[in-house]
Amino acid sequence: MKRVQVNLTGHAYNEETQYRLMIDFGEGKTQVKHAYVDVALAHSDVRLRVGHDKRPYSRQQIASIGGLSLIERAITDSTFRA
Repeated sequence: MKRVQVNLTGHAYNEETQYRLMIDFGEGKTQVKHAYVDVALAHSDVRLRVGHDKRPYSRQQIASIGGLSLIERAITDSTFRA
């Protein structure tokens, strides 16, 4: 199979503590794409995220491969992939 992904999201303990775990089993190797816990601080809109997630400033990681304007991703993307 080209790509199989398991995506688990939900709440732990209460509504203010959320988690996400995404594992990619594609092309014969296993990679953790996302693994984080997100906690609201003092019942406010401020949240603390701890774990492994996409870089918010990387267009190549946020956009799907079909939505990129170039055919391939940059060399730095594969070296410093988040």
